[in-house]
Amino acid sequence: MDARLAVLQGIRSISQLYDSLRREVCRKHGLTAAEADILSFLSHNPQFNTAGDICRLRRMQKGNVSRAVDDLCRRGLLCSRPDPVDGRRNYLYMTEQANPVLPDISELNERFFRALTDGFTREELELYHDMSRRLSENAARALERK
Repeated sequence: MDARLAVLQGIRSISQLYDSLRREVCRKHGLTAAEADILSFLSHNPQFNTAGDICRLRRMQKGNVSRAVDDLCRRGLLCSRPDPVDGRRNYLYMTEQANPVLPDISELNERFFRALTDGFTREELELYHDMSRRLSENAARALERK
């Protein structure tokens, strides 16, 4: 099989696995995929708590993030507070109402990574991590040049 095709098929398989695991959490808690992704991102990266951070680091579209954040705020799972210095910027915080979702999101991520790394040695995982980081950096640079 052509290496390029293998890479694309691998990415697609990984994406499909994550989507199938995420669907379970979404069904259980009545969330959209974007809402679950935002809660997951904020729970693991509380220092990056603006919609802009989510768009940039999670590579989600601005409109999808905006809609999902509005819905999460309306449902009481997130609250938004304006920056005291720059009123155009709002910081996002999970509320206590999000707490029942968080263990399921953590379990989703654990199951996902356990499935992906099954049978790998520590050295192989370190090599994969380095290669994955480099692939991501290359993709980000190519997107910037576009």
